[in-house]
Amino acid sequence: FNYSEKLRQEKRLRRTVSFDNPFKILLKSRHFAYLAAIVGIGVIAATLIDFQFKTIASGIITDKDQLTAFFGRWFSNLSIASLIVQILLTGRILRVFGVTFSLFLLPVGILVGAVSILINPALWSAILVKVSDGSVKQSINKAGLELLALPLPSLLKNQGKAFIDVFIDSLATGFGGLTLIIFISQLKFSVQSVSYLLLVLIVIWFYFIRQIKNEYINSFRIALEKRTINLQEETINLEDVSVFASLVKMFESDNVRHILYVLQLIEDLKNEKFIPYLKKLLDHPSSEIKVNVLKNLIQYDTNLSGAVLALIHDENFDVKVEAIRYLNKLSGKNGEFLQETLYHSDYKIRSAALLVAANEYRENENFKAKYSFREIFEDFLKGCYEKNVDEKDKEFMRINFANVIGTAQNIELYAFLQDLLIDQSPDVIQAAIINAGATRDPMFLPILIRHLNTNFVRKNAREALAQFSEDIIDVLEEYLLNADVESRIRIGISKVLSLIGSQKSVNLLLKHLSLSNLMLRTEIIRALNNLRAEFSFLKFDNQIVEKILIKETEKYFKILAILRNKDVLSKPAENRQIEISSNSGTKAYQLLIKALEERLDNNLERIFRLLGLHYPPADMYNAYRGVVSQRSNLRASAIEFLDNVLDTRLKRMIIPIVEQSSESVANIAHNYAEIKPESKDEIFHAILEEDDNWLKVCALYFMAESGYSDPAWMIKKFAADPDQITRETAQYALQRLDISD
Repeated sequence: FNYSEKLRQEKRLRRTVSFDNPFKILLKSRHFAYLAAIVGIGVIAATLIDFQFKTIASGIITDKDQLTAFFGRWFSNLSIASLIVQILLTGRILRVFGVTFSLFLLPVGILVGAVSILINPALWSAILVKVSDGSVKQSINKAGLELLALPLPSLLKNQGKAFIDVFIDSLATGFGGLTLIIFISQLKFSVQSVSYLLLVLIVIWFYFIRQIKNEYINSFRIALEKRTINLQEETINLEDVSVFASLVKMFESDNVRHILYVLQLIEDLKNEKFIPYLKKLLDHPSSEIKVNVLKNLIQYDTNLSGAVLALIHDENFDVKVEAIRYLNKLSGKNGEFLQETLYHSDYKIRSAALLVAANEYRENENFKAKYSFREIFEDFLKGCYEKNVDEKDKEFMRINFANVIGTAQNIELYAFLQDLLIDQSPDVIQAAIINAGATRDPMFLPILIRHLNTNFVRKNAREALAQFSEDIIDVLEEYLLNADVESRIRIGISKVLSLIGSQKSVNLLLKHLSLSNLMLRTEIIRALNNLRAEFSFLKFDNQIVEKILIKETEKYFKILAILRNKDVLSKPAENRQIEISSNSGTKAYQLLIKALEERLDNNLERIFRLLGLHYPPADMYNAYRGVVSQRSNLRASAIEFLDNVLDTRLKRMIIPIVEQSSESVANIAHNYAEIKPESKDEIFHAILEEDDNWLKVCALYFMAESGYSDPAWMIKKFAADPDQITRETAQYALQRLDISD
């Protein structure tokens, strides 16, 4: 599963399973209740068996040294026996007979031993019951219990496993000991009579095993329907006989997503039993199902060419490709079938064959040695030009050419891919970008970087560049630092770096955390956040992070101080030289205040993102959500959490920010910003000296609309600013206020 599928899976589980404490699991899940009962009974039985074994052995072997040697020898033998059973028998028994059958082996073995002791309490019978328990319990039975938990949602499994391992195990051990005290000490049961207790336990044991069998199958069916089984996190075998029926039943489902999910689950399995069901699905109306069936079938040696051959004429191009791939594999290493298909009269079949040939060229050394892929490609081009096809078909072929070149990774064809990167069709450009990234050839870097500024393929360009990995980080740094490069490309560069999980990416981004461009600096912080969240092995220099964090905090207090003194800005300008509309001045004032408030919010986000580089990012994200929440209880919880987590130095700066109502905020803001409430000059100067172009624009516009022209040097300074909007706004203000150069 990819990362987004994992997130969707977790959301489904959170909606369906949420328990306040483990005891509620027993009430809400019969499956788990039966599992806990089986484990508990097994622990109680083991306590009684251990008592019988030790009592009979000590009664027959009276010498202490011999008894110690006997126990040592047998306990070590039990470990060896358990290991042998685990290696030689466990997997086979589970595959052939299923999970529930394997669970019966332990109580049946104990039953034989208990009856033997009941008939003749000799040393051999004590050894028999102990071996039955010791060798099977830690091998077949344990594996069976693990498989029983497979269909349970991850949240329930995690909570339940800890509950069973700690509470149920301890409770059952204590109950077993209490049972021995009552029946041996008080009721004077003999060692033989303890077997009667075991027989009662075994009857109950059998009952719960029979009950859990139905629950197991039902839970597995539900898990398949909800798609909550993740094979990347499981080590079980889905060929288990108890599970197989549930899997093949899903093939008969009317829900396409359910069938696809099962096909993905069994893609890496090779079980001949699946073939009849897969063959039947070749006639399914869903193209996506047929594609996945063909991907499954290609691992089998069974010849289904008769059923698959018709699929090369399927309307769906992906079905054509997978059908040709399957038939080519059946035809052997020489690729005769592929050669024939490459010259088929239907150009779409030829296109599909060309894509399969590209894959063969890259993966199959025999194919590469025997055929010239460039000649195959040029023959195809020649055939295309000879046919009269409409514009839509031409576009389809150009997209396929891009996929073919990216798949084959033949450098002789890269010039053709370069032409496709500047095609007129957005879909062709998108395919070309994806495949240029797949080649990882440096010749494509300049144009891929330019496409970071192309709206409809920006994301594709980022992902394509990320495939080059850290090999291109030095090149990306040059673009990042070049002020002549368009802003959106530089921002795109930071996003590319966030996709490259390399320490070199982290070091580069940390190095440029203090860039003067606010928008770019914000994106760099976000990029670092993404790297911290996605690649836990990467290291972040806390000294650099804390240094920038302090600067961002100072900026926050400065903006806060300006907002606290906003009434000073609303006062009429003195010595007005021109008449200004009060309406336009009010709107300009509101625009400036809104910009300051937005920047304050953005600044707070940057502060918490930086905290997420110093502390666990998930914790800081949750704290941020609490701080910005309108609910007072969440804010209070977030503040308390930060108060406990942050170190003393950071706490002095961050806590006043999140409290907001504290009088210390004003004092700290005043100390950082050093702004006099009565001075409009100081406020404008503070805004215009910031590295925030939008705030500069809003301030200059307000000065123009409110008639504030003194001192004029503040406005003249920005009349030649590198930023176009800032420069034009300053020029407008000079004209509006009638200030000469």
